[in-house]
Amino acid sequence: MVNGTGLASNYSLGAGQTAAASITPKALTATATAANKTYDGTTAANAALAIAGGLVGAETVTATGTATFNSKDVLAANLVTVNSTTLANGTGLASNYSLAVGQSAAASITAKALTASATAVSKTYDGTTAASAALAIASGLVGAETVSATGTGTFNSKDVAAANLVTVNSTTLANGTGLASNYSLAGGQTGQATISAKPLAITGMVAANKVFDGTTTASLSGGTLNGAVANEVITFSGQTGTFANAAIGTGKPVAVTGLVLASQNAQVSNYTVSAPAGLSANITAPPAAFDLQRFEGAIASALSLLAERPSSGASDGALSDEQLRKLPPASSGVNGLNLVVVGQGIRLPAAPK
Repeated sequence: MVNGTGLASNYSLGAGQTAAASITPKALTATATAANKTYDGTTAANAALAIAGGLVGAETVTATGTATFNSKDVLAANLVTVNSTTLANGTGLASNYSLAVGQSAAASITAKALTASATAVSKTYDGTTAASAALAIASGLVGAETVSATGTGTFNSKDVAAANLVTVNSTTLANGTGLASNYSLAGGQTGQATISAKPLAITGMVAANKVFDGTTTASLSGGTLNGAVANEVITFSGQTGTFANAAIGTGKPVAVTGLVLASQNAQVSNYTVSAPAGLSANITAPPAAFDLQRFEGAIASALSLLAERPSSGASDGALSDEQLRKLPPASSGVNGLNLVVVGQGIRLPAAPK
């Protein structure tokens, strides 16, 4: 007791009085370390808490907490904030302490890997291994989310004979109901496909007219091969032309067969060639048949006249009218052959064509 208006020494006070009171937990401080995670469609985060200050003496307690990212999406998520804490006994009682929330730490969400299957697209030879492939997402999407995938690839060969497999070497994801940026898709998918030979066309080939000879053979000339891939030089040969029949006629169709391709800087198996269509030519009638009997009769008569002709003083020249009149009836019309007596011989006209 202490003095008041009276002296404390004049009084005594026994012990044992009681009154209600409490001890409040001592506030602690802590730092948070947040863990990165793979995209799962939520903002849930894991954070580790370390007591930074407030413990009494050498006492210890431990702290855990729950936390959330500032976004569920890969591109925006960069910070984790603790939104609840729990203390656990150490050498000190957890109940003697409190730990507020709000600690934060940097962290990120990484894209979730997807798997996909590839369907490769066959193509016509173009001199490259470039390929197209359709990709179908096989697994890895969160919940009911969807994204779509496309890719580029390469054939295992640029050539028709060897190309049979396409490998995807780059992929691109596009938004669906989910964001493409929340996912990743590696390349390497394969699909079977082929390269077909590139068709070439021949222009400018011509079939020649001919005189009837009893055959269907047609002569061909000219022709330019079109459609080869740049810098590849392809030539053709071996072509034969055939009329539909051997009969005389105009504008008769001519079929082309036997075309063979060749090249010194390309594989001809990468190409096919189609015979030019629409060729035609004429087969004309031959000249009137040569009258051999008449010709032989004329020669015999001329030889007879030659025998009658004196050998001396004779001059070369055509048979005279008098001599022609002496020709036998069997050689009538021989004058039209223009036989000429030359010295002791006969000059004959050219045979009709």
